[in-house]
Amino acid sequence: MRLAKFIKNHKELIIDEWVNYAQNYIEPALDMGPGMIEDHISEMLDQIPQEMEQFQTKEEREEKSKNLEKVLEPDNKPSKLHGEQRVDIGFDIVHVSSEFRALRASVLRLYDEKIGVEAGEQKFQDIIRFNEAIDRAWMHSVARYHNLMDQSKNWFLGILGHDLRSPLASIASIQELLSKTENLSPDGEELLQHSRTSIRRMNDLISNLLELTNLRLGSGITVNKTNCDLTSHCKHIIEEFKITYPKADIQINSPGPINGQWDDLRIGQVVANLITNALRYGRPGGPVVVNLSAKDKEATIAVHNEGEPIPENKKEIIFNGMFKDTEENEDSRQSSFGFGLFIVNKIAEAHDGSVDLESTKEKGTTFMVNLPRY
Repeated sequence: MRLAKFIKNHKELIIDEWVNYAQNYIEPALDMGPGMIEDHISEMLDQIPQEMEQFQTKEEREEKSKNLEKVLEPDNKPSKLHGEQRVDIGFDIVHVSSEFRALRASVLRLYDEKIGVEAGEQKFQDIIRFNEAIDRAWMHSVARYHNLMDQSKNWFLGILGHDLRSPLASIASIQELLSKTENLSPDGEELLQHSRTSIRRMNDLISNLLELTNLRLGSGITVNKTNCDLTSHCKHIIEEFKITYPKADIQINSPGPINGQWDDLRIGQVVANLITNALRYGRPGGPVVVNLSAKDKEATIAVHNEGEPIPENKKEIIFNGMFKDTEENEDSRQSSFGFGLFIVNKIAEAHDGSVDLESTKEKGTTFMVNLPRY
Protein backbone atom coordinates (compact mmCIF):
# COMPACT_ATOMS: atom_id res chain seq x y z
CA MET A 1 0.00 0.00 0.00
CA ARG A 2 1.28 3.45 -0.94
CA LEU A 3 1.96 5.81 1.98
CA ALA A 4 -0.53 8.44 0.81
CA LYS A 5 -3.31 5.84 0.74
CA PHE A 6 -2.19 4.50 4.13
CA ILE A 7 -2.58 7.98 5.67
CA LYS A 8 -6.08 8.29 4.21
CA ASN A 9 -7.15 4.85 5.43
CA HIS A 10 -5.63 5.18 8.93
CA LYS A 11 -6.32 8.85 9.62
CA GLU A 12 -8.16 8.21 12.90
CA LEU A 13 -5.34 6.01 14.20
CA ILE A 14 -2.79 8.72 13.41
CA ILE A 15 -4.95 11.35 15.13
CA ASP A 16 -5.16 9.16 18.25
CA GLU A 17 -1.35 8.95 18.29
CA TRP A 18 -1.16 12.76 17.96
CA VAL A 19 -3.55 13.33 20.87
CA ASN A 20 -1.83 10.74 23.07
CA TYR A 21 1.58 12.36 22.48
CA ALA A 22 0.32 15.87 23.22
CA GLN A 23 -1.54 14.88 26.39
CA ASN A 24 1.54 13.17 27.80
CA TYR A 25 4.49 15.24 26.60
CA ILE A 26 3.47 18.83 25.76
CA GLU A 27 2.98 20.88 28.90
CA PRO A 28 0.25 23.32 27.68
CA ALA A 29 -1.77 20.34 26.42
CA LEU A 30 -1.62 18.20 29.57
CA ASP A 31 -5.08 19.32 30.75
CA MET A 32 -6.64 19.91 27.32
CA GLY A 33 -9.39 17.79 25.86
CA PRO A 34 -8.89 15.75 22.65
CA GLY A 35 -11.00 18.16 20.58
CA MET A 36 -8.78 21.14 21.21
CA ILE A 37 -5.60 19.10 20.75
CA GLU A 38 -6.82 17.66 17.44
CA ASP A 39 -7.43 21.18 16.18
CA HIS A 40 -6.80 21.13 12.38
CA ILE A 41 -4.91 17.82 12.25
CA SER A 42 -7.71 16.12 10.31
CA GLU A 43 -7.58 18.75 7.55
CA MET A 44 -3.77 18.57 7.49
CA LEU A 45 -3.91 14.79 7.12
CA ASP A 46 -6.27 15.28 4.16
CA GLN A 47 -3.94 17.79 2.51
CA ILE A 48 -0.66 15.91 2.99
CA PRO A 49 -1.69 12.85 0.86
CA GLN A 50 -3.05 15.16 -1.83
CA GLU A 51 0.30 16.88 -2.07
CA MET A 52 2.17 13.58 -2.08
CA GLU A 53 0.12 12.37 -5.04
CA GLN A 54 0.70 15.47 -7.14
CA PHE A 55 3.20 14.96 -9.93
CA GLN A 56 6.51 16.78 -9.52
CA THR A 57 9.51 16.89 -11.80
CA LYS A 58 12.98 16.29 -10.38
CA GLU A 59 13.76 19.99 -10.85
CA GLU A 60 10.61 21.08 -8.97
CA ARG A 61 11.42 18.81 -6.05
CA GLU A 62 15.00 20.08 -5.88
CA GLU A 63 13.81 23.71 -5.95
CA LYS A 64 11.37 23.05 -3.11
CA SER A 65 14.02 21.40 -1.00
CA LYS A 66 16.34 24.44 -1.23
CA ASN A 67 14.04 27.45 -1.54
CA LEU A 68 11.99 28.40 1.53
CA GLU A 69 9.82 30.78 -0.52
CA LYS A 70 8.81 27.84 -2.71
CA VAL A 71 7.93 25.82 0.37
CA LEU A 72 5.65 28.60 1.64
CA GLU A 73 4.31 29.59 -1.78
CA PRO A 74 1.15 27.42 -2.08
CA ASP A 75 -1.48 28.24 0.50
CA ASN A 76 -1.78 25.80 3.38
CA LYS A 77 -4.77 27.05 5.33
CA PRO A 78 -5.09 24.19 7.89
CA SER A 79 -1.44 24.60 8.94
CA LYS A 80 -1.78 28.37 9.24
CA LEU A 81 -4.93 28.04 11.33
CA HIS A 82 -3.13 25.49 13.49
CA GLY A 83 -0.36 28.02 14.13
CA GLU A 84 -2.93 30.67 15.10
CA GLN A 85 -4.73 28.32 17.50
CA ARG A 86 -1.46 27.30 19.17
CA VAL A 87 -0.65 30.97 19.85
CA ASP A 88 -4.05 31.42 21.51
CA ILE A 89 -3.65 28.47 23.88
CA GLY A 90 -0.09 29.24 24.98
CA PHE A 91 2.18 26.94 22.97
CA ASP A 92 5.70 28.16 22.33
CA ILE A 93 7.68 27.54 19.15
CA VAL A 94 9.28 24.38 20.59
CA HIS A 95 5.86 22.90 21.42
CA VAL A 96 4.57 23.60 17.90
CA SER A 97 7.66 22.08 16.30
CA SER A 98 7.53 19.00 18.54
CA GLU A 99 3.96 18.31 17.38
CA PHE A 100 5.09 17.99 13.79
CA ARG A 101 8.09 15.89 14.81
CA ALA A 102 5.69 13.57 16.66
CA LEU A 103 3.31 13.47 13.68
CA ARG A 104 6.13 12.51 11.34
CA ALA A 105 7.39 9.80 13.69
CA SER A 106 3.90 8.40 14.32
CA VAL A 107 2.98 8.11 10.64
CA LEU A 108 6.25 6.43 9.67
CA ARG A 109 6.19 4.04 12.64
CA LEU A 110 2.58 3.00 12.02
CA TYR A 111 3.26 2.61 8.30
CA ASP A 112 6.27 0.43 8.98
CA GLU A 113 4.31 -1.71 11.47
CA LYS A 114 1.33 -2.19 9.16
CA ILE A 115 3.08 -2.50 5.79
CA GLY A 116 6.65 -3.63 6.59
CA VAL A 117 8.67 -4.49 3.46
CA GLU A 118 5.55 -4.91 1.33
CA ALA A 119 5.89 -1.54 -0.40
CA GLY A 120 9.45 -2.24 -1.57
CA GLU A 121 11.41 0.44 -3.43
CA GLN A 122 8.37 2.68 -3.78
CA LYS A 123 8.19 2.94 0.00
CA PHE A 124 11.45 4.90 0.03
CA GLN A 125 10.17 7.41 -2.55
CA ASP A 126 6.88 7.79 -0.68
CA ILE A 127 8.69 8.59 2.56
CA ILE A 128 10.65 11.33 0.79
CA ARG A 129 7.43 12.87 -0.55
CA PHE A 130 5.80 12.57 2.88
CA ASN A 131 8.71 14.36 4.55
CA GLU A 132 8.48 17.16 1.99
CA ALA A 133 4.74 17.56 2.59
CA ILE A 134 4.95 17.55 6.37
CA ASP A 135 7.88 19.97 6.32
CA ARG A 136 5.79 22.37 4.26
CA ALA A 137 2.87 22.09 6.72
CA TRP A 138 5.29 22.63 9.60
CA MET A 139 6.85 25.72 7.98
CA HIS A 140 3.43 27.25 7.26
CA SER A 141 2.32 26.69 10.84
CA VAL A 142 5.54 28.04 12.36
CA ALA A 143 5.57 31.06 10.03
CA ARG A 144 2.01 32.00 10.99
CA TYR A 145 2.79 31.40 14.67
CA HIS A 146 5.87 33.64 14.43
CA ASN A 147 3.98 36.44 12.65
CA LEU A 148 1.22 36.50 15.26
CA MET A 149 3.69 36.46 18.14
CA ASP A 150 5.66 39.29 16.54
CA GLN A 151 2.47 41.28 16.01
CA SER A 152 1.41 40.73 19.63
CA LYS A 153 4.83 41.88 20.83
CA ASN A 154 4.58 45.05 18.76
CA TRP A 155 1.09 45.82 20.06
CA PHE A 156 2.39 45.37 23.60
CA LEU A 157 5.31 47.73 22.95
CA GLY A 158 2.94 50.32 21.50
CA ILE A 159 0.61 50.15 24.50
CA LEU A 160 3.59 50.27 26.86
CA GLY A 161 4.96 53.37 25.14
CA HIS A 162 1.65 55.21 25.31
CA ASP A 163 1.06 54.25 28.94
CA LEU A 164 4.53 55.41 30.00
CA ARG A 165 3.94 58.91 28.72
CA SER A 166 1.35 59.85 31.36
CA PRO A 167 3.48 59.17 34.47
CA LEU A 168 6.48 60.70 32.72
CA ALA A 169 4.51 63.88 32.05
CA SER A 170 3.57 64.02 35.75
CA ILE A 171 7.22 63.67 36.76
CA ALA A 172 8.18 66.46 34.36
CA SER A 173 5.49 68.74 35.82
CA ILE A 174 6.65 68.10 39.38
CA GLN A 175 10.23 68.72 38.34
CA GLU A 176 9.25 72.01 36.73
CA LEU A 177 7.55 73.13 39.97
CA LEU A 178 10.62 72.18 41.98
CA SER A 179 12.87 74.19 39.66
CA LYS A 180 10.95 77.35 40.65
CA THR A 181 11.65 76.81 44.35
CA GLU A 182 13.51 79.74 45.87
CA ASN A 183 16.87 79.30 47.61
CA LEU A 184 17.48 75.93 45.96
CA SER A 185 20.93 74.63 46.97
CA PRO A 186 23.63 73.97 44.34
CA ASP A 187 23.23 70.24 44.99
CA GLY A 188 19.49 70.55 44.45
CA GLU A 189 20.07 72.43 41.19
CA GLU A 190 22.39 69.69 39.99
CA LEU A 191 19.92 66.96 40.88
CA LEU A 192 17.16 68.78 39.00
CA GLN A 193 19.42 69.07 36.00
CA HIS A 194 20.17 65.36 36.08
CA SER A 195 16.47 64.55 36.32
CA ARG A 196 15.73 66.91 33.40
CA THR A 197 18.30 65.05 31.30
CA SER A 198 16.81 61.69 32.27
CA ILE A 199 13.30 62.83 31.37
CA ARG A 200 14.51 64.01 27.97
CA ARG A 201 16.20 60.68 27.31
CA MET A 202 13.11 58.73 28.39
CA ASN A 203 10.89 60.84 26.14
CA ASP A 204 13.22 60.22 23.21
CA LEU A 205 13.23 56.48 23.89
CA ILE A 206 9.44 56.33 24.12
CA SER A 207 9.03 58.32 20.90
CA ASN A 208 11.41 56.00 19.06
CA LEU A 209 9.75 52.93 20.57
CA LEU A 210 6.32 54.06 19.34
CA GLU A 211 7.74 54.89 15.91
CA LEU A 212 9.43 51.52 15.65
CA THR A 213 6.22 49.77 16.70
CA ASN A 214 4.19 51.60 14.06
CA LEU A 215 6.72 50.65 11.40
CA ARG A 216 6.60 46.98 12.35
CA LEU A 217 2.82 46.97 12.44
CA GLY A 218 2.88 48.19 8.85
CA SER A 219 1.62 51.77 9.23
CA GLY A 220 4.98 53.18 8.13
CA ILE A 221 6.34 56.71 8.40
CA THR A 222 3.93 59.45 7.31
CA VAL A 223 5.14 62.95 6.41
CA ASN A 224 3.20 66.20 6.10
CA LYS A 225 5.39 68.63 4.20
CA THR A 226 5.16 72.39 4.72
CA ASN A 227 7.45 75.32 3.97
CA CYS A 228 10.29 75.19 6.48
CA ASP A 229 13.56 76.99 7.24
CA LEU A 230 15.96 74.18 8.11
CA THR A 231 18.45 76.49 9.81
CA SER A 232 15.92 78.12 12.13
CA HIS A 233 14.34 74.76 12.97
CA CYS A 234 17.68 73.11 13.82
CA LYS A 235 18.79 76.07 15.96
CA HIS A 236 15.60 75.75 18.00
CA ILE A 237 16.21 72.03 18.58
CA ILE A 238 19.81 72.65 19.62
CA GLU A 239 18.71 75.32 22.11
CA GLU A 240 16.41 72.75 23.71
CA PHE A 241 19.32 70.31 23.96
CA LYS A 242 21.50 72.94 25.62
CA ILE A 243 18.88 73.40 28.33
CA THR A 244 18.74 69.66 28.95
CA TYR A 245 22.49 69.05 28.51
CA PRO A 246 24.10 72.31 29.73
CA LYS A 247 27.60 70.80 29.81
CA ALA A 248 27.43 69.46 26.26
CA ASP A 249 29.32 71.26 23.50
CA ILE A 250 26.73 71.36 20.69
CA GLN A 251 27.54 73.64 17.75
CA ILE A 252 25.77 74.55 14.52
CA ASN A 253 27.18 75.84 11.25
CA SER A 254 24.90 77.14 8.51
CA PRO A 255 25.26 79.54 5.56
CA GLY A 256 21.95 81.16 6.49
CA PRO A 257 18.29 80.31 5.90
CA ILE A 258 17.79 77.03 4.01
CA ASN A 259 14.24 76.86 2.79
CA GLY A 260 12.43 73.79 1.54
CA GLN A 261 9.35 71.65 1.98
CA TRP A 262 9.71 69.12 4.74
CA ASP A 263 7.79 67.72 7.69
CA ASP A 264 9.29 69.90 10.41
CA LEU A 265 8.28 67.49 13.21
CA ARG A 266 9.95 64.57 11.43
CA ILE A 267 13.07 66.61 10.67
CA GLY A 268 13.14 67.51 14.36
CA GLN A 269 13.18 63.77 15.14
CA VAL A 270 16.08 63.25 12.74
CA VAL A 271 18.19 66.03 14.27
CA ALA A 272 17.33 65.03 17.85
CA ASN A 273 18.16 61.37 17.25
CA LEU A 274 21.47 62.17 15.57
CA ILE A 275 22.52 64.58 18.33
CA THR A 276 21.49 62.07 21.02
CA ASN A 277 23.48 59.38 19.22
CA ALA A 278 26.53 61.67 18.99
CA LEU A 279 26.35 62.61 22.68
CA ARG A 280 26.03 59.00 23.71
CA TYR A 281 28.69 57.40 21.52
CA GLY A 282 31.08 60.28 20.84
CA ARG A 283 34.14 61.20 22.86
CA PRO A 284 32.96 62.26 26.35
CA GLY A 285 33.02 66.05 26.51
CA GLY A 286 33.88 66.30 22.82
CA PRO A 287 32.00 68.66 20.50
CA VAL A 288 28.92 67.67 18.54
CA VAL A 289 28.73 69.75 15.38
CA VAL A 290 25.63 70.13 13.21
CA ASN A 291 26.59 71.32 9.72
CA LEU A 292 23.79 72.47 7.40
CA SER A 293 24.29 73.02 3.69
CA ALA A 294 22.29 73.32 0.49
CA LYS A 295 23.14 72.85 -3.15
CA ASP A 296 20.67 73.23 -6.00
CA LYS A 297 17.63 71.09 -5.13
CA GLU A 298 19.10 69.25 -2.13
CA ALA A 299 19.81 70.12 1.49
CA THR A 300 22.08 68.20 3.87
CA ILE A 301 22.10 67.81 7.65
CA ALA A 302 25.47 66.49 8.82
CA VAL A 303 26.02 65.65 12.49
CA HIS A 304 29.64 65.05 13.52
CA ASN A 305 31.26 63.74 16.69
CA GLU A 306 34.76 62.72 17.70
CA GLY A 307 35.67 59.37 19.20
CA GLU A 308 36.14 55.75 18.21
CA PRO A 309 34.96 54.96 14.67
CA ILE A 310 32.16 52.58 13.81
CA PRO A 311 33.72 49.28 12.62
CA GLU A 312 33.54 48.69 8.87
CA ASN A 313 31.69 45.41 9.26
CA LYS A 314 28.95 47.15 11.27
CA LYS A 315 28.23 50.03 8.90
CA GLU A 316 25.98 47.96 6.64
CA ILE A 317 23.64 46.91 9.46
CA ILE A 318 23.70 49.97 11.70
CA PHE A 319 20.38 51.30 10.37
CA ASN A 320 18.32 48.13 10.90
CA GLY A 321 17.31 48.98 14.48
CA MET A 322 18.49 45.69 16.00
CA PHE A 323 22.27 46.04 15.92
CA LYS A 324 24.26 45.23 19.07
CA ASP A 325 28.02 45.39 19.34
CA THR A 326 29.01 42.26 21.27
CA GLU A 327 32.76 42.37 20.80
CA GLU A 328 34.74 41.89 23.99
CA ASN A 329 36.58 44.68 25.79
CA GLU A 330 34.41 47.39 24.23
CA ASP A 331 33.44 50.50 26.15
CA SER A 332 30.02 49.93 27.75
CA ARG A 333 28.73 53.06 26.01
CA GLN A 334 29.24 51.23 22.73
CA SER A 335 27.08 48.24 23.67
CA SER A 336 24.09 49.19 21.52
CA PHE A 337 23.27 51.67 18.81
CA GLY A 338 19.56 51.39 19.64
CA PHE A 339 16.93 52.08 17.02
CA GLY A 340 17.22 55.90 16.74
CA LEU A 341 19.25 55.52 13.54
CA PHE A 342 16.62 53.18 12.13
CA ILE A 343 14.01 55.93 12.59
CA VAL A 344 16.36 58.50 11.02
CA ASN A 345 16.77 56.32 7.94
CA LYS A 346 13.03 55.70 7.58
CA ILE A 347 12.20 59.43 7.87
CA ALA A 348 14.82 60.22 5.22
CA GLU A 349 13.32 57.58 2.91
CA ALA A 350 9.82 59.02 3.49
CA HIS A 351 11.19 62.38 2.24
CA ASP A 352 12.75 60.61 -0.80
CA GLY A 353 16.13 61.27 0.76
CA SER A 354 19.03 59.16 2.00
CA VAL A 355 21.51 58.79 4.86
CA ASP A 356 25.28 58.45 4.42
CA LEU A 357 27.87 57.57 7.02
CA GLU A 358 31.56 58.38 7.28
CA SER A 359 33.49 57.10 10.29
CA THR A 360 37.27 56.97 10.71
CA LYS A 361 39.66 57.20 13.64
CA GLU A 362 41.25 60.35 12.21
CA LYS A 363 38.13 62.30 11.27
CA GLY A 364 35.53 60.95 13.70
CA THR A 365 31.95 60.00 12.78
CA THR A 366 29.55 61.96 10.58
CA PHE A 367 25.98 61.07 9.66
CA MET A 368 24.72 62.97 6.61
CA VAL A 369 21.00 63.17 5.84
CA ASN A 370 20.36 64.28 2.26
CA LEU A 371 16.90 65.71 1.58
CA PRO A 372 15.28 67.02 -1.61
CA ARG A 373 14.26 70.63 -0.96
CA TYR A 374 11.05 70.58 -3.04
